[in-house]
Amino acid sequence: MSGDLDIDALLAEHGLRSGEARELGRAALEGAGLTRPGKRNLAAGKRPRVEEVIAAQFVRTCARPHCREAAAGDGRIVVDLDAPAARLCEFCGGSTNRSAWERALVAMARRDWHRLVVVGGSPPLHHELRALVGGRIDLRLVDGTARRTAHDAAHDLAWADRIVVWGATLLDHKVSQLYTDRRSPKVVTVAKRGLTALAETIIKTAE
Repeated sequence: MSGDLDIDALLAEHGLRSGEARELGRAALEGAGLTRPGKRNLAAGKRPRVEEVIAAQFVRTCARPHCREAAAGDGRIVVDLDAPAARLCEFCGGSTNRSAWERALVAMARRDWHRLVVVGGSPPLHHELRALVGGRIDLRLVDGTARRTAHDAAHDLAWADRIVVWGATLLDHKVSQLYTDRRSPKVVTVAKRGLTALAETIIKTAE
C-alpha cells in the first residue's frame, strides 16, 4: 500500500543489515506487536515506535575497539555495523574525534579529573570540543591570541585537574609560557593539530 514501509529496508536503515540482525530485528518488532510473521510492510505511522523498539533492544557499534568494548558491557543485543552504517554507532557516531574524546573522558573519570583547561585552538575547534564533551566535565578554553596575565594562569592552574597547551594551533608564545614556565605536573603540551591528538594526549597522561 502507498505510504507503507518495507520492514527489511527499515531495519537496514537502522543498521540491522545482516541476515541474523534482520531476523532479530523482525522478532523484536513482532514481539512488540508492530508486525506479524510473513508481513513485508508496516504502516508509515509506526516508524517512531519501531525506532523506540530498536533503541531499547539493540546497541549498534562500529568496528573501533573502544566502541565494541563499550557495547559488550551495555546489556542490549550487540549489532556490528558495516562500514557504510558506521555513522549509526552509538559511541562515536562514525567520528574519529568523538571516539577519541569518549576514551579521553573515560580516562579522566578514572583519575577523578573533572576540570580541564585547554590553552590555544581556534573558535571552530573550541565549538566542536564543547559539543564533544557535552558538559560531562568542566571545560575552560583559553584564547591563545588574547591578553593573558600570570595571575590568570595561576588561577587556571589552581582550578584545573589538567591543563593542555595546544601548541600547533592559534597560540602566542607569551601566552603558552605563562603555563609551561611553571613546570607543573598538571600542565602538558601537544604539538599536533586536531581534536584527536588533543584527546590522545589526555589519555596518555592519565595512564
